[in-house]
Amino acid sequence: MKIITICLKERAISTKHRMDEITCLLNEIGEKKIHPSLCIFPGGTFDLKKISLINPNKTERIKLITNEGIIVPLKKICKEHKLNLIFGIDTKNASDQCVCHVDKSGIKCLTRKIFPVKGAEANAWVSNVEDAKIENRVTKINGVRFLLAACYDMFGAEILRHKDSKRLQNILCLSKDNTVVSKGAPLFNELKEKLILNWCKSVNSSDIGVACIHTFTKNGFESGVSHWQTGGMTKQFPFLKMKTVFGAAHYTEGRNFPKDMSKALLADGKYIKKTLVNNYVLLNGKALVRLWSIGK
Repeated sequence: MKIITICLKERAISTKHRMDEITCLLNEIGEKKIHPSLCIFPGGTFDLKKISLINPNKTERIKLITNEGIIVPLKKICKEHKLNLIFGIDTKNASDQCVCHVDKSGIKCLTRKIFPVKGAEANAWVSNVEDAKIENRVTKINGVRFLLAACYDMFGAEILRHKDSKRLQNILCLSKDNTVVSKGAPLFNELKEKLILNWCKSVNSSDIGVACIHTFTKNGFESGVSHWQTGGMTKQFPFLKMKTVFGAAHYTEGRNFPKDMSKALLADGKYIKKTLVNNYVLLNGKALVRLWSIGK
């Protein structure tokens, strides 16, 4: 299977602008006769400011996203290029961070972040127990099962071995069946155990991890490419069946793509270096595209 990871310069200006970028980019990739089965885009590839996806009802989420006008053109792209797309969707002020898998038939899998970052995000975040379930977290492409990770969710694979992981400590509010429970409330620990059980089943059933990472900047909290490469990739791939993790991110605020293409791969695994086929800088320098070839 051929997999492409796509890092982009800057976040989306608008939904239309991002759709135009994706169309042009995949046309460029098509001209190279690469024929990937899967293209992976960053977290927040689309920023849908008008909707909320906190409700875990799959039908309702799909309806909301479809009404935003991105799924029909993406289906056409998938049909034309005979591929699958995995990409991130944010809503207003990143109040939802989701990962979506689309093929020529439409949305195949859609999940929302369950492991928030410590601080302001964790203080305001509600993690849905349902979003850890296999049917909402794991998707299959050409017989390979992919674990969808909304940004820092990928750091949570280690929970299989480390039940005291700080990823769990950052969960301060949980939801199940539209009932929201805060840490310290009677039902919180029970719901947390259900989330852990669902998550561990999802990780155990997955072959490869896909992390839709939001942003790398030149300075500050989001500058840590090496932090992600080590913590989000190297430490997590051993828990997956094919021991492989892929990721994609935006490079913003003056952060450039790596000069040495063998560095900051945003991928790791037992055979990962052997699977990297080529690097391309496309879309007038706005896209770093890496082509990987893997086999099950």
